[in-house]
Amino acid sequence: MTQIFVFSENDTFQVLTFSQRPEEIARSVNEGDWQSVLGFDPDPAHPWEAKRIGKMVIVYPPVPPEDYPQLDLSPKDYQILQAYCFGMNTDEVAYSLHISARTVRNHTNVMRLKMNANTLYELLAKATALGIVAPDLDSIPD
Repeated sequence: MTQIFVFSENDTFQVLTFSQRPEEIARSVNEGDWQSVLGFDPDPAHPWEAKRIGKMVIVYPPVPPEDYPQLDLSPKDYQILQAYCFGMNTDEVAYSLHISARTVRNHTNVMRLKMNANTLYELLAKATALGIVAPDLDSIPD
């Protein structure tokens, strides 16, 4: 059994228990599929990130970069960036988030404009450099 500690923006937290392994839960949340862990919310107020610590998982809203508050990314933007960082293509992102590929492309194009990125790769590089998302480093073999 894996304990998940969910910290919200208003300094409250809840403890959930799942039968999945902690790395599977953290990966799912960080891929942008936090609704499978936290429940479906048709209009989420903010995105979520997860860190695995031993047999526990801590889930929290990410801190936006202080140097670039004008980015104003939506929770769906974070989900899309997270999914891309885990190696999904546009169709896979759309399927996992239950939205159309066109919607994914529209969100991506708006984010590219906000971050002055010419390509998806440049968008991901900038988002990673700013600490908005983190790639899956656990998948790199030792």
